[in-house]
Amino acid sequence: MTQKELLREFQRLSLQQQLAILRDALEIVENNFRQLEQTESDKLPLEEAAQLLRQDYLSDSELTAFTAIDGDEFHAAW
Repeated sequence: MTQKELLREFQRLSLQQQLAILRDALEIVENNFRQLEQTESDKLPLEEAAQLLRQDYLSDSELTAFTAIDGDEFHAAW
């Protein structure tokens, strides 16, 4: 259904039905906005944490000890 068709059908509804649809549509938009906002805000703390820990990983060989075996094949024990 195109936007024009949708609006044409919307105009045929009673005012009460139109208001109910608008409320539901607004709720959908608000939920989508909240999800997008949450996704964006989740990224920032991870980037900040990575920057805060960067120096530790560069200077503490114990934190990166297992990277020595990164090239080895991995075999699951199941």
